[in-house]
Amino acid sequence: MTLQVARSPQLYNPNPHGCVLFLPLWHDELSGGVFSSVDDFRHICTVTGALWRPSGRFFDGNDDKITFPSLGIGANGTASVIMWFRLDTTATVKGAPISLLGDWLYQNNANNYLYAPGGAYNWAGGPAANIWYHLAVTWAGNSTTAILYHDTIAVAAIGTWAMSAFTTTIGNATNSMSGLVGEFRVYKDRVLTAAEVAHDRNATKWRYQ
Repeated sequence: MTLQVARSPQLYNPNPHGCVLFLPLWHDELSGGVFSSVDDFRHICTVTGALWRPSGRFFDGNDDKITFPSLGIGANGTASVIMWFRLDTTATVKGAPISLLGDWLYQNNANNYLYAPGGAYNWAGGPAANIWYHLAVTWAGNSTTAILYHDTIAVAAIGTWAMSAFTTTIGNATNSMSGLVGEFRVYKDRVLTAAEVAHDRNATKWRYQ
């Protein structure tokens, strides 16, 4: 399989400082089965399923996934993640309507909490189907500092716990979402501020209307 090396998409990152993984999955330079990330590190990413579309990669809710190498973010590390996603359905999919990063980010049907690094987050109502959401999670070295932003609305973690090492898979073979991921970014040793999260959403939201 030919490795697809992206060139121009790196111009679309509104917050490049500290970004160790940038995947503008909507761009046709990342439409192949194996491609490099659009950052200084050029990580090799491998696609299983997850069909390319002009708005991102579509995950079928079964076994679609994208894997990338370790980013060196260990347990209780300091990091931030930003993504755009849209669910096709809010119906139960193997126990979780949304599971973007394996067991790293998923929604529990029993209490509707969204589980992510550092704890659970009470996203009232949860994500609805067929709506694009801007999601960011930041954490600073321990479980008590985790914050989740959905469309720039900050939600502090409840029921906090220690974070395990960062996963290297978007989607999961046994517990995945059905829908689109437009773009995905990881920042190492950097906690994005609320202002930076808002700037990021305002700079990219035109693509997800």
